[in-house]
Amino acid sequence: MRFTVPATLLLSAALFATAASAQPKPGGGGNPPTTTPPADNGLIAQYNADQLAQLFTAAGFSSKVVVTKDNQRIVRTQFWPDTASGAEAAYCKKDGSTCNAYKLVAIISNEKNIADNWTNAWNSRYFFVRAYKDGDDLVFTWDVLLYPGVSADYVKTTATIFKSIVDDSTDFKP
Repeated sequence: MRFTVPATLLLSAALFATAASAQPKPGGGGNPPTTTPPADNGLIAQYNADQLAQLFTAAGFSSKVVVTKDNQRIVRTQFWPDTASGAEAAYCKKDGSTCNAYKLVAIISNEKNIADNWTNAWNSRYFFVRAYKDGDDLVFTWDVLLYPGVSADYVKTTATIFKSIVDDSTDFKP
């Protein structure tokens, strides 16, 4: 009986040691899944700028595909007049062939009065849409995972929710 407690502790220590070695390592990164659902299941599992632009437009937000100078296809969406916003590919394979997510982005220029305490309070309150400063610009982002597949209605809803949450920033007080 008196050996039962030490044996249990040793077994527990061995189990925790195994779990500890499986901890994430900053900078080690992960790789996106190597497979995607079949195309015939009707779900969207990969970033496609043309498809996102059509779905965002159907959700009521005028959108178009723009090719950047580094040849990336991004979606420019007019969530608000005079605000740079849209979507770009995210969570891509290293060769760039497949992207299993998109990042919704809104850049509000010249927000010099927003300080770290504001963005910290925002990020403590809103878990999907994150805020940070880039120079004088205030940037809002939301990474939306597509893998293993989402409906077209889900994609449209993310655009609506993103706009609504960023709209909340107008009255947000830390």
